[in-house]
Amino acid sequence: MANSNALYYPFSRCLDANVLKQLLLLFDTVTFLDAVDDDRHREFLFREVEHNHAGFLAYRDLGAAMPWLRSEGVVDVRSPSTLDAFYKDITADAILSDLLDKSWVAEADPRKFRLATQYYEGQPCWNVFKPKLLDNVVEALREREEFRHHLLFDGGDRYAWELSYSAGSSVGINIHLSVADQLGLAPVTDSRLHHMLMLRKLSRSFEVDRSLSGFDDFVEAVSQRAMIKIVDAILPAGRIELLSLEDVMRFREETKALRHDFVDAVTQTVTKQIDPSKPIESERVVASVTEALAERARVYGGELAGVRDRLWPRLIEGLGAPVPLLAAGTAALAASVIGGPAHVVAASILALGPLKAATEWLAERSKAGRSASPAVAYLSRIRTI
Repeated sequence: MANSNALYYPFSRCLDANVLKQLLLLFDTVTFLDAVDDDRHREFLFREVEHNHAGFLAYRDLGAAMPWLRSEGVVDVRSPSTLDAFYKDITADAILSDLLDKSWVAEADPRKFRLATQYYEGQPCWNVFKPKLLDNVVEALREREEFRHHLLFDGGDRYAWELSYSAGSSVGINIHLSVADQLGLAPVTDSRLHHMLMLRKLSRSFEVDRSLSGFDDFVEAVSQRAMIKIVDAILPAGRIELLSLEDVMRFREETKALRHDFVDAVTQTVTKQIDPSKPIESERVVASVTEALAERARVYGGELAGVRDRLWPRLIEGLGAPVPLLAAGTAALAASVIGGPAHVVAASILALGPLKAATEWLAERSKAGRSASPAVAYLSRIRTI
């Protein structure tokens, strides 16, 4: 079974409540790695940089909900300095290795993807506090010529440091990877740029050591990208904005088993198509899997709607009510028939009386269900939120 608990990377928090809604539709828990544990102080820090990019404004809504989400146990915040993985020399070595890869450094440009970014003397930068910097990395940035240009401002122990965007990206990705390994979490991001930077790292590693674990890491990264894209296709920005976090939390509880099946199914599909030696091709795989599953979910939903439209008039006739005069409550019940669990559907229809039509409905629904994979079934449920 694929990992159902996520570690968000490479930033300390995701900025947008809609992103967190997507993640909560995919994972049981979401952990943030943040040296700032206090939610109010984190809100204050984001407000201080809102003038740099409008994207930082989005955290206002999410920040207000963070204490509740943490109390519900679906969101956790961990400080990197409290974790053993933070102090591993191999993590520092991986960061410095990235910064010696000129093509990797050149790729790490947030302007290509319109990411919310701060600037230092006209160039994109990465703001980070010293507790999230490893001592070996700090030493290299301060003293080694090949790395010194990545240190834009040395904040010491008191102030935030300003790094080049490529250095900050590497710090963020590698520390999160190390922590994810220690805590047994799946690293996940909504940033296409950092997803591609992650794949380049994993591909580079796979070329050196073609191990099964290296292949699995690559598959996991691509699968998570695909899952986010699929949910985005089913619930685009305009629709997911209308959902409250409370709506998402209720839906999660009703569909936990289906959600796990969906994650497993996407991972299995990606495994059959991916080639870690060709990271650029991963976006083609993501697009292919997204398009196929989203379309199958639409077809499945259409099949169920067709069954409803064909049989619902007969159910109403059994009550002696004229179809054109459906009461609002009856129409609502019709809608619930499509989205509810099987036992709820059965109870709703059987309570209406006409057993033959009800039996036919369940048979037709089962027939449509047999043609749907767990992934399609879950996406069809998402469409009904």
